[in-house]
Amino acid sequence: MWTGHGDLEDYRTYGFEEKVLIYRNVQPHGNIEEIFSDVFMVTGTNVTVFDGVRYQFSRNMVVVREAGRLCLVNTVRLDESRLKTLEAL
Repeated sequence: MWTGHGDLEDYRTYGFEEKVLIYRNVQPHGNIEEIFSDVFMVTGTNVTVFDGVRYQFSRNMVVVREAGRLCLVNTVRLDESRLKTLEAL
């Protein structure tokens, strides 16, 4: 079964006529916190099921701001309020 993790998979297997990109739902995550000057971090949780086994693990997204530009490392899907916080950086 297609889990819709945001990857383009073999769409024909799942009955789609066109290639589609389906993103996962927002998973639990914390606030964007500044850990150093112009370096921010947010911790998120990822839950997935594979072959009937439930896996849960944490992810840390790092955001580096330099000269008004942002670099996101190991991205975590954010909810609307945290997206607004990110855009304000």
